Amino acid sequence: MNKAIYTIIATILILTISCAETKTSMSVDNSKRFFAKLTKGNGTWVHYPNDSTMAFNAFIMRFNLDKGDTLNGLISGATKAGDTLLFWNVKEYGTLGKDSTVFQQSGQVGKALGSCFFPDSLTRKAQFTLAYSNGVTQEHKDTHTFLNDSTMLTESEIFDNEIQEWVKQPNAIWTFEQHINHQNRP
Repeated sequence: MNKAIYTIIATILILTISCAETKTSMSVDNSKRFFAKLTKGNGTWVHYPNDSTMAFNAFIMRFNLDKGDTLNGLISGATKAGDTLLFWNVKEYGTLGKDSTVFQQSGQVGKALGSCFFPDSLTRKAQFTLAYSNGVTQEHKDTHTFLNDSTMLTESEIFDNEIQEWVKQPNAIWTFEQHINHQNRP
């Protein structure tokens, strides 16, 4: 009887470990497919805001893969005057045995650190803490979803410490652009 119990426990343990490895490898595979879509062509994605009062006529994200599994990126803004300002350097990479990737972002306004999970190859869910240079911190949630090969939707929320709730931010549509106007280049 004891031998049967040990066999059952060993089988359950093997199945649990096997399922955990499958989940991890599935998320890793999803992140690799997501990164491949994000870095296709020249890896340039542009968002044109609808707000005419904004000083920027475009926001530009450029991504590339380092060694096939580390995503590097730059996020910039193109002003109406034709200047380009770099906001963020982005780095995202997997960690051994985890089902998520580490997300790092740094720039003149602060730093961010968090993690991302890829429920499928078209979706990236990130949660991170943004620490501004002035000492203020904010919790953020972002979901990036490919709508097709050349369009990506970003949905964001910021945690409001005063009301203790997540507050939805305006959505952004990013378009893949093989060649963008040189005046808008970061």
